[in-house]
Amino acid sequence: GGHTLDATFSEQSEVTEGLQAIEEFLAQLESAKVEKADAVGLGGEILLQDAVNGIGLELDGTLVHLAAFPVSSERGERSRAVPLPPD
Repeated sequence: GGHTLDATFSEQSEVTEGLQAIEEFLAQLESAKVEKADAVGLGGEILLQDAVNGIGLELDGTLVHLAAFPVSSERGERSRAVPLPPD
């Protein structure tokens, strides 16, 4: 009975926290400083800097690859945008 309800509320809280972290990361991604350069092969390279660091590949105006990571406030230390699920 009671333990089932506790587990349900706890899981919902974790889901809500995870969704908030994702929304925050996407907002940081959207506001990142963007620099473009020629790629080694086809397309163009996209570099992201600010609260996130990242790199992408654009071809004919379409983003075909993007890797981005949140950066914490301390130099050189990265933070996890979405918490890992418990073991």
